[in-house]
Amino acid sequence: MALHPFIKMHATQNDFILLDGFSASLPASSADLASRICCRRRHIGADGVLFLRPPADAAADVDVEIRNADGSAAAMCGNGARCVAVWMHRSRHITDSCRMRFSDRIVQAAPIGLTETGGHATVNMGPAQVLTDERGASRRFPDGQVRSVWNVDTGNLHTVVFVDDLSNSTVSFITSALSDSSDARTDTNVELAVPTAPGRIRVRVRERGCGETPSCGSGACAVLAAAIRSGIARPEETWHIEFAGGTLSVEQKSSGNVHLTGPADVCFTGQFAVPPDSLPAGTPSSPHQTLSQQTVKSP
Repeated sequence: MALHPFIKMHATQNDFILLDGFSASLPASSADLASRICCRRRHIGADGVLFLRPPADAAADVDVEIRNADGSAAAMCGNGARCVAVWMHRSRHITDSCRMRFSDRIVQAAPIGLTETGGHATVNMGPAQVLTDERGASRRFPDGQVRSVWNVDTGNLHTVVFVDDLSNSTVSFITSALSDSSDARTDTNVELAVPTAPGRIRVRVRERGCGETPSCGSGACAVLAAAIRSGIARPEETWHIEFAGGTLSVEQKSSGNVHLTGPADVCFTGQFAVPPDSLPAGTPSSPHQTLSQQTVKSP
């Protein structure tokens, strides 16, 4: 076994394992590795893994691969983007601006500020494309109510439904009804949202490959885009999207680009044991070393 360094971070309690390819060779088997080390009862535990690689060209400062807790790939992650930006700044790979390539798009974080335990960042997430018409996709649910369902692309896909409350029974009922629908998508995240006051929306989210999570950055952007399209909000207004894990500030600019602002904190750093077949060819191994709690360090 070889030991590989990792960084554990969270952004409004959406937690990630960062593997920094600037300072060490990255393990080769990303899907299998992610599903193993994200297991909370048997390994480090996280909602996903962010693989940071030196950029393929000068258009970006870092290339990022996202793997969900089940090993599936994700194209975009707003909370993860803030973690990457803060870590890149803390580790001095960049200064106050970070261009991050996620799958087929580049997003930029600026400004990026540091704190004792992490930092905060504003990420220009690009446009949020609402895929349904002005009224939303009207759907009659098993309780007889007709609700508007908004499908939004923020780099990954989201399904947003405005509801009256966020009780466990409502969340279970709506998400089950969406999942059981004959035209249900399996590649979407689901946000249930309740406007609570001018400029404020409470949200619960179920993320593909993770289940319910304490927050979702790209989901916050999707909720605002759906709110603007439905007439609840307007562009150039800052809205506070409240999740169980914390509150994110989101604003859609007149250009159509959505800016996401929030914190990102380092939980701890350490090392974990990587099987030799998960490492790139030629990587030296240390067969007598195993995962040690003594390798874990707080920020």
